[in-house]
Amino acid sequence: MKRNRPSGSPQRKIKKAKEKSAEAMSGSILKYVAPSTSTAVGESAEDIQSVESRGEMPEVSSQEASYVKAQELEKIILSSSGESDVDEGDASRSLHQQDSDDDDEEEEEETVRLSVYSDVSVWPVPVPDVLRVDLIKRGSEPFQNRDGPFSPVERQGEKSKGKSRQLTTAWFYKALPNGEKILRTWMLYLPSKQSLFCFFCRLFAVDDKNKLICLLGNHVKDKIVADFKKAKYFWILFDSTPDVSHTDQMCEVIRYVHIEGDHVEVKESFLGFFPVAEKTAAELTENILQHLEEDGLHISLCRGQGYDNAATMAGIHGGVQAKIKEINPKALFMPCANHSLNLFGLHSFGSVVSCVTFFGTLERVYSFFSVSTHRWELLMENVGVTVKRLSQTRWSAHYDAVKPVRANFEKLTSALEKFCNPKENVATRGSAQMLQSAVCDFSFLCYLSFWCEVLEEVNITQKYLQTVGLTLEKCIVKLQGLKAFLADQRSEIVEKAICYATTTCKEMDISKERRGRVKLRKTMPGEKAKDAGLTLPEEMKRAMFECLDRFHHALEICSQAIEKIISMFAVIQPSSLVVATEKDIHNYIPKLTDIFDEFSNGDIFREIERLRRHLEAAKISVEEAKKWMALQFIVKWDYCESLPYLSLCLRFFLTLCVSIASCEKFFQIKIDKKFLSLNHE
Repeated sequence: MKRNRPSGSPQRKIKKAKEKSAEAMSGSILKYVAPSTSTAVGESAEDIQSVESRGEMPEVSSQEASYVKAQELEKIILSSSGESDVDEGDASRSLHQQDSDDDDEEEEEETVRLSVYSDVSVWPVPVPDVLRVDLIKRGSEPFQNRDGPFSPVERQGEKSKGKSRQLTTAWFYKALPNGEKILRTWMLYLPSKQSLFCFFCRLFAVDDKNKLICLLGNHVKDKIVADFKKAKYFWILFDSTPDVSHTDQMCEVIRYVHIEGDHVEVKESFLGFFPVAEKTAAELTENILQHLEEDGLHISLCRGQGYDNAATMAGIHGGVQAKIKEINPKALFMPCANHSLNLFGLHSFGSVVSCVTFFGTLERVYSFFSVSTHRWELLMENVGVTVKRLSQTRWSAHYDAVKPVRANFEKLTSALEKFCNPKENVATRGSAQMLQSAVCDFSFLCYLSFWCEVLEEVNITQKYLQTVGLTLEKCIVKLQGLKAFLADQRSEIVEKAICYATTTCKEMDISKERRGRVKLRKTMPGEKAKDAGLTLPEEMKRAMFECLDRFHHALEICSQAIEKIISMFAVIQPSSLVVATEKDIHNYIPKLTDIFDEFSNGDIFREIERLRRHLEAAKISVEEAKKWMALQFIVKWDYCESLPYLSLCLRFFLTLCVSIASCEKFFQIKIDKKFLSLNHE
């Protein structure tokens, strides 16, 4: 019977080939890890350097190694045909045995690799590309250690909840509203360091801080700029504010019309911040033009500008908008509706002394309770809600400060009364008594009701004006609605305020007499002669009517400015496109062609007639067509080729900016550029 294994000479050759292959593969894993981890696989740093210098570390994958060894083994067996005791069956069994050995070696090598990679803190920085690809293929799960063990951390402080806390497996999963759980694949835990790591941040960690973030940011920016160039025409939005380091940062946002397939979208995309050292109109204009050029945007393709109402930016003679118009007369300027509304509100009460006093007292309420934890805790115990400070950036947000005081006035005064207790220190008692005297006042109560009513509507309007992509006609409708409220509810708002103040004073035994003021024969500054003998309720009515009238007048001026811009584009308004007479169309068109020379009067007129034929053929009613966005209809029905000039006019109109709220939003979410980096040892 023949033996089951090769005889002496072939067996020795097989063994020699196996040892040679194993020697070639040994240490190959070490090139993927930092030199400090070489002891994990039984090699010293000197041995590695020696082997590398001899070039004995070929880059051979496990599959290639198995194939090479199988070929060598087959050649050895075939070359030993002189040995009569080796047949094909013996060779097959030998090859099978060799493959089994290879599998064992691969499993062992895999175990070594995983044991080395499991300590993410020692991954080299930067991670070599070959290793990075290998780790990405494996995924993060082998290195997450989401089953622990998790070491407890001692809590500090007397009011801490529990003596210790620790990470749990549940943190590795995000729970959806429907109860489904999704694994947070980015999260890695290293028990030896009791630290969490981000898998992707660790993979792409570089020596040059967050270089990666800059690369990603530039890639995103290039994509956005590509969209700009595809849209061709754009509107620029710029606004500046000082950051935490007291450096003025200018925010750059571009508004444009993005068309993808049959979908039309107005976008406002953020391009970045840049510091501004000089505040003159000339310097700011130069900075803006320079950054537009760096971003590949030519000022000649700009069709509008949006800034705040500061004279340096919005000045009609020497402001930035005027200087850019000198370069490009087609760059229309639209004052920011949000900033305008802000200024209108400030001016409406800024000239009324009693109104200024009211908001000053409201700010003192917040300052009193927020100065110490003891006062804040007592506020929460007695009132149940927090008081807010006055907004420094958005006047309509004063509503957030007025509302809780109006809704919880009695509870608030009760809390102030408790601070007058002899157990409190002298400073607290004194401040509480003065504040209680200020809020328990007929004038304060009148404004509390008055501004709660008015600011609620203003706040809703201002939030709506911050909508990204808001069009000009929607903006004017919202402002007109606010104007109607101030006009129609004028008397009712004031009478309701007087009634609330009178009732509250009666219930809480608050005097309605003037405090600290002596009637004089001469009028006080800001008073008219006929006001000197007014009762306190009559004087409050006069003051509140003055606030409303000032505010309404300012809104009227703002609406006229917006309507003037809209009138330039009257020919492409839905009602004009659908039902305007031929005479009206001929009157509207020059307002547009006098500014833009990309089309002629005849081009627009012919395409309006063509559009009406399309609407008729599509059996779209006049009422339905008025509700549609004309450009959306043209794109959806693929009429851009037959209506090119009309499409261009509509794109110009949609790029018109309502406000620069997008710039302010990016300021709010702006974080310090000093990113935290992972600790490497």
